[in-house]
Amino acid sequence: MLNKLLGVLILAFGIQNAIAQPINAATGPDPWGPPGYAPRQPAPDEVIRGGIDRLTRFLATPAGTNDDHIRAFIESEIAPHFDFSAMGKWAAGPYYRRLNAKQQQRLYATLREMFLTALARNLGTYARPLPRIDVYPTSRGRWAEEAVVRARVSTPDGYPPVRLDFRMYQTPAGWKVFDVAANASSAVAYYRNYFNQMLQRHGPQALLR
Repeated sequence: MLNKLLGVLILAFGIQNAIAQPINAATGPDPWGPPGYAPRQPAPDEVIRGGIDRLTRFLATPAGTNDDHIRAFIESEIAPHFDFSAMGKWAAGPYYRRLNAKQQQRLYATLREMFLTALARNLGTYARPLPRIDVYPTSRGRWAEEAVVRARVSTPDGYPPVRLDFRMYQTPAGWKVFDVAANASSAVAYYRNYFNQMLQRHGPQALLR
């Protein structure tokens, strides 16, 4: 499940560098607001939709097939817009309270490395031509600060479309992703199963090995 999820996720989620730039309805991001202007942070669906063009351009270059360049792209353009500490807390579940600060940091780092490594691997092997990706308007989440952005990924090979749900929450630095699901299969749920098995078998010290 996770490989399928990540394979379509990497195609649907490229993030713009200028995430805090104000949006001009006629021309797109406007880096020069009037004096004293407070830039408007893009809405969650604008974050997702706006990044697809950037990712598509990257995939069309020679760098898009180079493992080192792919990993650098992910580190600079994708990773900053995921909250791996929030993902780690959800993934650890009830075990989280049993972890000390060092173990918690190791949990975040382990999840981050697993997630980004899988993204890089899937991006490097993804077939062309690229699929069609439709991003829909932001929906309300289950609590006040949460939003959900749904996308539909249609591949040219005739396979059924994949539905992606990005769960995001608002921070002072903009909207951050803390979970993503492909056809209702959640990445955080996958990692919760992984870490729960580890902690059940080996205890919190397993995170420090």
